[in-house]
Amino acid sequence: MLAPNPHSPLAQRRRRSLERNTSERLARELLLERAAHLPETEQALLVAHFSHGIPLHELAILHRVTERRLRRRLEALRRKISHPAFGLTIRYAQHLRAEFQSLATARWIDNRPLRTLAAERHETLHQLRQQLAAIHSQMLFLASHDRTSHSHTNSDDELE
Repeated sequence: MLAPNPHSPLAQRRRRSLERNTSERLARELLLERAAHLPETEQALLVAHFSHGIPLHELAILHRVTERRLRRRLEALRRKISHPAFGLTIRYAQHLRAEFQSLATARWIDNRPLRTLAAERHETLHQLRQQLAAIHSQMLFLASHDRTSHSHTNSDDELE
């Protein structure tokens, strides 16, 4: 019996399908990992659909909303946890001053509106945006420092 041709269209389709399934699984795992940092109701919704596989129409019935509305809510949650600021906040917020940590969490994890945060803090939107920009810059600095310290550690290990 002849071995299958690895360059045949069928073999290429199978390979692409496997790669797509693998990347979708990895994306789903990352999504669920980040969902652990969301408020409880948002986390439960993502876990129910992406981990337990509950179909949208069933979740919509449970939440008493239309399937379309639930799909939009899930997409909004996916966009939120895929945003770079969300990941930075998860990883580096604990290294910020307490007031900056609470602001970063309120904005990028809890997704609180800017106007609400400004009113609660008795600040203008401009002041709040400046603070958020400073916080974002600090977290980016921490991330870049983290990357460079890891690359130095790896290069030191290779020299031994």
